[in-house]
Amino acid sequence: MAKWLRIDGTLTDINILDRPKRDMLPFLQGLVAGYIECVSLDDGWCLIVNEDGLVYGFEKNLVASVMTGQHIVGDAVILTADETEYALH
Repeated sequence: MAKWLRIDGTLTDINILDRPKRDMLPFLQGLVAGYIECVSLDDGWCLIVNEDGLVYGFEKNLVASVMTGQHIVGDAVILTADETEYALH
């Protein structure tokens, strides 16, 4: 199940596969507060982040940064491989 990873470290379950595909982009954009970018993780998993988060000065997401080895800012969404395929393709 997808997880909404907020900058304070809070994780919230999200059922991506029950959402209509036509609503997916605005839904994900709402969770990360803007345009989305997929940071690839192992085994086809994806971390959805705001592609302009650095420009807008979003706070660092420490958990997401440790997961990826990159400087990640703002809230993020963790998708499994199946959820990534459904949501982004």
